[in-house]
Amino acid sequence: DRIKWAYHQALSRQPSDKELEIVTVLFEKHKTEFSSNPDSAKTLVAVGEAPETQGIEPTELASWTSIARVILNLHETITRY
Repeated sequence: DRIKWAYHQALSRQPSDKELEIVTVLFEKHKTEFSSNPDSAKTLVAVGEAPETQGIEPTELASWTSIARVILNLHETITRY
């Protein structure tokens, strides 16, 4: 549901079944990687001006941050001149 929400917010549409599958697999890959290296997750989520998020593990937040970056960097999302 979160991936569908992110697609809708960024692209005003739902992901295709293939896109949903790819991004879900990518999320699981990032979660595994950040779980094996929690310091990397903490470093990623510490970037920026937003206060530290309470109630969500850094590995989970870092994984969703990576997914957001992927969606926001799709060719469809970026206006090109």
